[in-house]
Amino acid sequence: MAIKFRKYFIDLKRHLFLRIDETPGNCPYCSRRFLADDLYCSRCGEKKPEERRNRFVIDAVFDFFSEITHLDNKFALTLMWLFFRPGLVTRAHFLGVKSKVLKSITILALSLTFFYQFFPNVTLFHTGFNEMATAFQRKSWTTSNVFRFNIAKAAEKKSLAINKSVEEVIVATETRAQYAANIFLWILLPVWAFTIRGALKDVRPYYIDHIIFAASLFGTYLLFWLLITLVIFGLKIDTSISPVATLWITLGFAVFTILSVKNAFLVDWSKAMLKGSAVAISLFILVVLFRQLITIISFEMVRS
Repeated sequence: MAIKFRKYFIDLKRHLFLRIDETPGNCPYCSRRFLADDLYCSRCGEKKPEERRNRFVIDAVFDFFSEITHLDNKFALTLMWLFFRPGLVTRAHFLGVKSKVLKSITILALSLTFFYQFFPNVTLFHTGFNEMATAFQRKSWTTSNVFRFNIAKAAEKKSLAINKSVEEVIVATETRAQYAANIFLWILLPVWAFTIRGALKDVRPYYIDHIIFAASLFGTYLLFWLLITLVIFGLKIDTSISPVATLWITLGFAVFTILSVKNAFLVDWSKAMLKGSAVAISLFILVVLFRQLITIISFEMVRS
């Protein structure tokens, strides 16, 4: 361990105090002399600089998209595997392949960043006040008010107790819930990983493997949800079909989870369908409970 930390700090010092070598024909990173037919430096892997020429804006744009979409790029290859080969990114992490794909925690962090960039006020990770109140009135206990909490009546009582209007109580609740959901989301994932381990501990006994799988899969779910939502808004699809669309999206996620379990843990189809369904159902139950608990706790924390 001491040797590993020493090597890390030596590399860190070398990167911090690096001086770019501007000698023609030398590697700008490590100063090794390029041979005539070299495309990359054989010491550090840096690409051989191209000859200077007049560059236009289109050249910079082309370089940008080429850098993003090139198959040697971690970001591009990770996205391809996430969408078209579910479970393979997790399998690569299990095997120690780190040079080609992004880490699972990085996938999750990027997914959350993109998600909140496009939808900063969405109530995906907490139940909206009006949603919970409407569910109680309609006695819809399945997904929006499992705890049968009459939040509208409770808000009226709280408004009298703290000398605030009901609207101010609602705004304060929504604000606290949005903030709390961002924090407690990092608690939901370890809990989900614990349930995944319960289903797949006979294949991968170590808890850290299931944390990796949960982070990667949840990040992919967010990217899918973001992509589908952007398509719906972009094409201006009639939102009255949203229940049907939600059903198909849910079934699609279930199938995607089964494929991810199959490819990541290398189980047969019968186990993949059984255990993959259990993984998907456990996430659904946890998210339903998580969203409502966040809202109820946030409401109870509203003070004068």
